[in-house]
Amino acid sequence: MPDFREDRARLEAAARAGDEAAFARVVAETDWSRAEACDFVEAVRLALAGGAPLTARSLADAGVRAYPEHVELHKMARILAPPRIVGTSGPSQSLCENQRWLREHADEYRERWVAVREGKLVASGMTAAEIRAHLGSRNGVMVTRVF
Repeated sequence: MPDFREDRARLEAAARAGDEAAFARVVAETDWSRAEACDFVEAVRLALAGGAPLTARSLADAGVRAYPEHVELHKMARILAPPRIVGTSGPSQSLCENQRWLREHADEYRERWVAVREGKLVASGMTAAEIRAHLGSRNGVMVTRVF
């Protein structure tokens, strides 16, 4: 198997320079079929250090494909994977009502703090601490300063 040291040196130089485009170019020119799992791990680390997170993600994925049993590569691929939305219910009815109240009454409470629950004013004052002192439960309460 050919030596990977020359490619690694080019990757290190591009990472040190902080040149994301140069790093990506070196990655594209490298024959990854001769890379070992540790080479992929190091390349991912260099990509991150050199400011190339998308290239790091690509390298981690390629490393997992080449070495499916390698635990660290799997961990890197999982951490660098695009974010996933696992569920969403949208804004709550209470939040929508609170926002509507703020739009309708903002002029009356400029430069003041307000506490709104389920679309109704609960308290207002000059400071957030003043508001919180008047609240029993803060559950479902939106406390904000009106500008």
